[in-house]
Amino acid sequence: MAKTEHIKETSSFELPLQEKENLGAPIEDLKNKDYSALTTALFQKGEFRLLHGDKGGLAYFDMAAKLDPSNSELFLKQGLSLFEFGSHDGNEEGLTLASKRFKRATTLNPTCFEAWHLWGNTLFFLGNRKKEPSYFANALKKYEKAISLSDGQPSDVLADLFWDFGDIWGKLAHKSQKRSPTFTTRSKLTKEQRLTKKTFLLNSGLALEMSPCLWGQKQMTIVSM
Repeated sequence: MAKTEHIKETSSFELPLQEKENLGAPIEDLKNKDYSALTTALFQKGEFRLLHGDKGGLAYFDMAAKLDPSNSELFLKQGLSLFEFGSHDGNEEGLTLASKRFKRATTLNPTCFEAWHLWGNTLFFLGNRKKEPSYFANALKKYEKAISLSDGQPSDVLADLFWDFGDIWGKLAHKSQKRSPTFTTRSKLTKEQRLTKKTFLLNSGLALEMSPCLWGQKQMTIVSM
């Protein structure tokens, strides 16, 4: 399951003198000017710190977001960095913040396929970490939105998406199974349970069909319908 994507480390750097001086100016004054270079520098500084496990990077992300609150690409990149940070044990806060960044990115750009897919992945991780099934239901909605925007995406990206989509249905099927002790034979399954189980298999199968190389990376247990 391709839920994580490593970010290349950013070299340590110093902000230009003019941009350092700008950091001391009121945010409201800076908003009225074009400080895209400063916003990028702040993001890179924050990303660098988070990659090294330093939560101080969050402050740089907040400054960049205040400077450029309408930049959907900035929120997407921040979300990805926070997702990577939060995927490590003990950094659950990063996942929660990543979810908020992806929400902001999709609000600013509702047709951003990558943001919807990554938001679904983030909610999937949160559901596993917090043992809270409601996250899986929310992740399903994000994956469905990503699928609706998936035209033109490369086959490997679509394979990952449908595998992740199948994973979610697997989680929902498991939840249904735990709720109902009769989830053992086809004759005893409710219509909803049969559809959940079938959808998981169909989407997982589609992911494998679209990307044969996944056979060597992912294993799937086929159960009788």
